[in-house]
Parts: sequence; C-alpha cells; structure tokens
Amino acid sequence: FRRMREAGELIDIILVFGNKEVPCHKVILAGTCEYFKKIFLTSPNVSTRIPITGVNAQTGIAIVDYLYSGYIDITTDNAKDLLQASKLFSLVGLIQIIETMLCDKLRPHFATQSFSSTDNCYSYDSRKKAWTTLPPMTVTRQQHGSTHHQGAILIAGGTDGNGNGLYCKSVERFDLGTNQWSILPPLPHGVLVPSVVSLSNRLFVLGGHLGKSYSGAIYEFDFKRNVWLARASMPDESWCASAVAFDEYVYVINGFSYKNLRYDIHQDSWEEIQAPMFDHCVSPAVVWKGKIHTLGGHKEEEKNTMEVLDPQT
Repeated sequence: FRRMREAGELIDIILVFGNKEVPCHKVILAGTCEYFKKIFLTSPNVSTRIPITGVNAQTGIAIVDYLYSGYIDITTDNAKDLLQASKLFSLVGLIQIIETMLCDKLRPHFATQSFSSTDNCYSYDSRKKAWTTLPPMTVTRQQHGSTHHQGAILIAGGTDGNGNGLYCKSVERFDLGTNQWSILPPLPHGVLVPSVVSLSNRLFVLGGHLGKSYSGAIYEFDFKRNVWLARASMPDESWCASAVAFDEYVYVINGFSYKNLRYDIHQDSWEEIQAPMFDHCVSPAVVWKGKIHTLGGHKEEEKNTMEVLDPQT
C-alpha cells in the first residue's frame, strides 16, 4: 500500500495538513487508526478531502508514513509536535513511545542492583555522565522485575536478602518526582525474575520462577481497587524472559521457553509468534524505531547476538 500511495494508485481519500495534500487509502487509515475508523464508519459520505487542523505538514506526513509502515523517526526537535498529533489521532502506542523518550531526555536513568541482594538504588544523569545514590528500597532483594510506570519505577518479586531463599511477593514504587518509596499490595505469590510491563496506563507482572516450577501466570494491578487481578495465563511457562510493550500488545521474548509470545491486553488473549533464532534467555529487549531488538543471551556463544522482530509482519 505504501508503494501504491507513492504511485498515486487507488487513492480514495486526501488528508490536508495546512497547504499540503497527502493522498491516502481509507482502508489503511481505518485499519491503523481508530480516529479515522470512526470518521469513515459514522460518516460514510465524508468528503474525499479531510482538512486536519492543528497539525503541521511535516508532522502530518510523518504520522501518515507511520500508519503505513509502522516506522517513525522521533527526535528532540519533532517529539512534541508528534506527541500532540498522536493524541489527536488516539495513537496510544505511539504516545507511549514518545512520552518514554521525553522522560528519558528529561529525567536521569534509574538502576537497582539485581543479581546480588541489596537495597541500593542509583540514578545516572547522561548529561553530566555521573551516578547519584538514591534512597534505598524498602526490601533488600535480588533478581526482581522492574519497569517505568506513570512517573515512577515499579519493583516486583525477587528473593529477599536474608539468605533464606524465600521468594518475594512484595511490590514497591519509587516516585521519580519526590524520590520516595511506597509499598503496593503484594503479588498473590512470591516469584523470581518476573517480567514487569507498563502499557496504556496498565501494569502487568508476567511469569517467573516459583521455586520448584515455573510460572505462566499474568497479573494486572487494578489501581482503583488496589488489588492484583489474574489474567489469561501464558501458553507456556516463562522465566528469565524479556517483556516489552508495543502498540496495544505485550511481547514476551524468549526466556527458557525458547518462544516469543504476544498478549492482547484488550482481548486478554495470547498467541505464539515467530520463534527466535537464538536463545536470548536473561537478555534485554527494547523497542527502537518501531521494532523489537533483543540482545545477547546467557550462553557464551550467544552473548554477541542480536535479533530484530518486526511487530507489523
């Protein structure tokens, strides 16, 4: 469709950003953007030219290219305009990507030691190239899961630091604005190396090690009721996996299951997607330029590997 748009083939709608006309296909706009889907479904006789106010030509073209390709180049110069346009078009996944980028630019990076029992926490200021010691966690732990969620760092699970081998079910929250820790209700059970993901203002804890078995469970925190709710379990047990949020899905990458899984947060359902070529257990995964990049692995021969997963294909 992108090539057809560039060639002007079967064009049936034109978006107007200022003085710039951008030819498009209704089926692509409706299939990738709820904003346009509602327009076309509620107004079947809508004009073939739709003026878009409040979005400049450069930003409008970038958004349309994103709807067609799933790729967008976000810089410090265009991030605010893209964020405003993304909110206008209700592009939740893109909003999250841009807000995360802006937070990373404005806020020091945060780190907790994970593979030795500690309550130490640090932040790294990439501008000053310096580390700062932060208030310690309320629970000494290791091999926990963590994520950024609504201006805070969430820490879940792990093992306690008392040397008794107990798995933690405690969850705590570090407010990046006040530099203070607070305690959330505990998970239903203790878990080692769970995956923790924030998506569309929702918080999920997935999988992990239970001691004598692995977990395929997924829990979502209900902020209104202040409780953890069980969601549809993963098709396979998973631990030491990486989990990332992209668009409206949670992707669980490899781990000891040697599989890639995708979770639909709205349908509460799982599906298995293309398997990885390498064993990326205990490896980081990150969303960059519309694709999921997974690096390294715990095996010596796989430490220098990298795979790229295109969620659109």
